[in-house]
Amino acid sequence: MSWIVRVHAAGDGKVPAQAAEAMADELARYGAELEVRDGRYTAVFDLSGDLPNHSPRALSRPLAAFRSAAERAGMPSWPIVAAEAITKAEDRRRARTSPGAGLVGVAEVAEMLGVTRQRVGQLRGRLPEPLATLRAGPVWERSAIEEFETAWVRSPGRPRKAG
Repeated sequence: MSWIVRVHAAGDGKVPAQAAEAMADELARYGAELEVRDGRYTAVFDLSGDLPNHSPRALSRPLAAFRSAAERAGMPSWPIVAAEAITKAEDRRRARTSPGAGLVGVAEVAEMLGVTRQRVGQLRGRLPEPLATLRAGPVWERSAIEEFETAWVRSPGRPRKAG
């Protein structure tokens, strides 16, 4: 079974950009991504396998990785205010029924396509035109990305180097 684990820390002030970049790099080692908003930062772990139900151990590794990455990156030492483990199916259900469910940004497109956010940036010329580009980045209609996904021909591995 596949799981999404989110760990949230919150406090006063802004997260320094350099620290956020460093934490994103640290979290990448665990296959996790970082989301930053004013007064909050969140790590999103995508896990496979069985997690012990209703057990604090279900969250112990992601919590330890979160704390370690935050400390090494120099993030604000805000308290962890929430942590949850949900199935990927439940995460998708919540995404479909949440406000703005018909709109997706880079993180959602990455999840839908099973790629990293960086790869979404590389696909920009092939993706449908975004509805808008906000300071947070481009925003697409979910249905346009779903159509793209059905027609997208993936090539496994890295492209061959010329020469």
